[in-house]
Amino acid sequence: MAPSEWIVREGSTRRCSLCGPIGGSDKAVSQHLRSITHKRALASLAAPAHEPAPPASPAERSAEVCELLAVLCIGEAAEQAAMACERYAEARCKLDAASLPVRGWLPPPLLRNPAKECPQLDTPFLTQQTGAIPTVPSSLEECLAAYFSGQRHEFPKVDVAERGTGVCSWAEARRTLLAAKAAGERYWCTFVCQDMQHPRWWPKAAQGARGLGPGPMSVPLYDQVIVGSGRTGIGIHRDVHGPHRRCVCTCLSLAKGVKHVMLLPPSCAESAVLNAYGHETARCSTKQSPEEAHEAARTQDGACESTLNMKHGAGECAWFGDDDTFPKSPPADLLRRIALVGGYFFSMHASNIDIAEDVHGQPRVHDDNHKSRASGGDYPCLDMHDDGAVLALYIPAGWFHWLLGDSDWHVIFGGSFFPRGS
Repeated sequence: MAPSEWIVREGSTRRCSLCGPIGGSDKAVSQHLRSITHKRALASLAAPAHEPAPPASPAERSAEVCELLAVLCIGEAAEQAAMACERYAEARCKLDAASLPVRGWLPPPLLRNPAKECPQLDTPFLTQQTGAIPTVPSSLEECLAAYFSGQRHEFPKVDVAERGTGVCSWAEARRTLLAAKAAGERYWCTFVCQDMQHPRWWPKAAQGARGLGPGPMSVPLYDQVIVGSGRTGIGIHRDVHGPHRRCVCTCLSLAKGVKHVMLLPPSCAESAVLNAYGHETARCSTKQSPEEAHEAARTQDGACESTLNMKHGAGECAWFGDDDTFPKSPPADLLRRIALVGGYFFSMHASNIDIAEDVHGQPRVHDDNHKSRASGGDYPCLDMHDDGAVLALYIPAGWFHWLLGDSDWHVIFGGSFFPRGS
């Protein structure tokens, strides 16, 4: 494929299909095609998936920071922005070195051992230490056969083409989903999975026996599998529970397909008068930009307000309105806003890497029913016979997240727990 064929024009800007937005000028395109970021992306396509790339040198990381500053249209003299870009560049280098299928300019950090690297679980991160479900379905029919037979707990939720079908019986959900697939419509469905295996860094009080199923600190009925087809999502939100809308912590593991992800910190709640596109929002109470709201959160008053929001779930995200759609190709000014408040914007792709160990570091074998089991254990492990390493995304309480499925078939699963002291 010729180098120029990776570049797609989108209005006044251009986008690299491997790396993301790169600006609108011919000079920006030329610089990007010669950049370390683009060369590393090309190398990741050619290299075998099981061979990790060498770690980035200080010179490569510095060059990546400079390129990111250019993409975000930020001058190198902006010290705060340069520090933020350094963090994003470090995360990108670690993801590339691990040959993990994450794309985008603003990914969260990759943690190899969350229990040691983030013991308070107070910041977003990606990790390969994931949970597991009994079966990862490769199609709607496999999903219905594995999970829709003999169910007695909470009914599933279904949506077809954003028509808001909502909660329905298992039989009705089956009929609705099969009809949507036959009609070629996009759809999603979420349902409770009582046999979910949680990752080993998950709080012990939020796990059942041997890490299987919910515990006393788990959010009731939030251990769920979400399947879908086509470009589907539910908009930007933060996970809450109960009449007081208590914010909760969530982990989501991608097993199939593609998910585009935006994460924004609690300071982006209804304290900002301008949304991410610069439009005034009627429900905002103070005239602060997202950057000013983020700075205010550092003060005592701002910290108290942020704590109140995290405990009681007060306030929606002020950056987007109900009619806004996911910005799959974000302009530079939106990426810059996200970076300046410490948010994240990236895409997760399900991998096809063959893994020799399960999520607890034990050898994995496959039985005749294609269900993975750890040697010497009787709990289910992720079905990996035709899948690769599942990547998990951790979202702390109070953080806004917007996930958009963007593949013919996508499967994601996870659970939530109440934060300590909430």
